[in-house]
Amino acid sequence: MNPKKNKKLCPHCEGEIDKDALYCLYCGADLGSNLTLQPAQEVPEPLYRAAPQETPKEVVEEDIEEPSSSMLSLPLLLSGMLLLVFGLFLLFFSEDGYLTLTWDASFWFVYLLAGLPLLAFGWKLIKKDS
Repeated sequence: MNPKKNKKLCPHCEGEIDKDALYCLYCGADLGSNLTLQPAQEVPEPLYRAAPQETPKEVVEEDIEEPSSSMLSLPLLLSGMLLLVFGLFLLFFSEDGYLTLTWDASFWFVYLLAGLPLLAFGWKLIKKDS
């Protein structure tokens, strides 16, 4: 059974209400076209009140300059992370105060193929932002 089958839209606020509702739950409008209110009967308080719509104000365009610190924040953040990771690497993997790395150079093409697209993509993003 489709739950929207027994629903309709309020003609005043377009809220989705029960098909047999006498009053809109959102705006409190009387939906009974041929029904009249008795003096003892009160209109129920709406559950939702729509915010009054304001007329759109003119959009003022201003030249907003980004602070120069935003250009410096990313390199500082990346440098700090790199130094932190390197310091932790030295702490955990050094022997007698020395860190010796051995690298298998037979996989040079993997690093080349991974680095070139990243370099090209980064360069493209820098050019796009400029």
